[in-house]
Amino acid sequence: MVLVMPKQDPVEVIVEGAAFSETAKRLMSRATPDAVVYFDDVKCLCPGDDAPRKVNSMVFKLE
Repeated sequence: MVLVMPKQDPVEVIVEGAAFSETAKRLMSRATPDAVVYFDDVKCLCPGDDAPRKVNSMVFKLE
């Protein structure tokens, strides 16, 4: 996960598993309007899958 806040350097946090880590939660609590959050290398496990599959990256602009 990468958080890019206006006029600041990007901050990256590695998130493993199905839930945000405490570090990721703290980072998201600092997010302001017009910040952009990137999620890359996202994987999911669908019913019937033997192994996780990679899904597209996601980008969110906060309002």
